[in-house]
Amino acid sequence: MAASASAAAIRPGHGWLIVVIALLIFQSLNIDAITVASRIVRPTFIVVRASPAVVWLRSPP
Repeated sequence: MAASASAAAIRPGHGWLIVVIALLIFQSLNIDAITVASRIVRPTFIVVRASPAVVWLRSPP
């Protein structure tokens, strides 16, 4: 479940929605949602934020 949520979050668009749904499921299962969210979201945001910067550096407008 966590792997699919993080993979979906990397895609632009509806990825964040899947993460939110996953967090709601984790909360209902009494899993530490903040710990899970930090493990999923931080690497994803680093990838999403770094990718445009790398592309821009390689081919500036």
